Amino acid sequence: MKRRVFVLALCFALIFSFTVSAQTVKNKANAVSLEIPDGYTVLTEDNLRRNDEFLEKLGHTVDSFRKKMEEGGILIYAATSDNRRQIQLKTWTSDFSETAQDLTRLDDEALTQARETLLEQMNQPGQAITNVAQVTTKDLIFFRITALVSGGEKDFCFRQYLTVANGRYYALVYYNDEAELSAAQQEEAESVFSTLSIEKKKSGGLIAGNTVVQIVLITAVLAAAVFLTVLIVLSFIRDIRNRRRELEPLPEHIKMRRKK
Repeated sequence: MKRRVFVLALCFALIFSFTVSAQTVKNKANAVSLEIPDGYTVLTEDNLRRNDEFLEKLGHTVDSFRKKMEEGGILIYAATSDNRRQIQLKTWTSDFSETAQDLTRLDDEALTQARETLLEQMNQPGQAITNVAQVTTKDLIFFRITALVSGGEKDFCFRQYLTVANGRYYALVYYNDEAELSAAQQEEAESVFSTLSIEKKKSGGLIAGNTVVQIVLITAVLAAAVFLTVLIVLSFIRDIRNRRRELEPLPEHIKMRRKK
């Protein structure tokens, strides 16, 4: 009898340990949710004051970090206790995102052009793309980009999952305070990405579905691409001094076509 009770208690303990090993974080305003692994401190607009001591370690006050989140479009921020790894979910809009609405509505040629232009913007001095792939999951198309940022006191890398949905950009970024991601860190990044949920809203779009249209967005798309490039690098809080580096934008344009 005692043995059965012990086994049953052990089973409950195991179930409970798996249940609490990840924190589900939701942002209802943007219809997104994400599971953050155990060992990370999660920051959202709603819990900053409850984490003022952790913010102090990052070199921030509640107000300064709230401003950082607003300026960077950060919905969810999470970091390990030693601040060596960070997970951030960001969102923003541009004329391009509002016109395209969803990457799944673009044809293959347009997707290729979008990816190449984005990579060209990100491949700037001090930042090198080491891997890129196109991933389709949960009816959404993502660009998975791994990059190395160098030239500062210490190199660091990040893996980014970028999509356009509901007329908005969404970027899930996994930062590591080393020059490369280990196999375990890549697995962790992929695991977090697999939990990302973006509720798709119904939208008729700006153009009829069976009409092929050439969309030329110069200034707006450039601003979005440059904003992304700078945003990713500047959002990584290196230490208590909150060191920052900036990338110089280069003028480019993107031509997009809708699917037939």
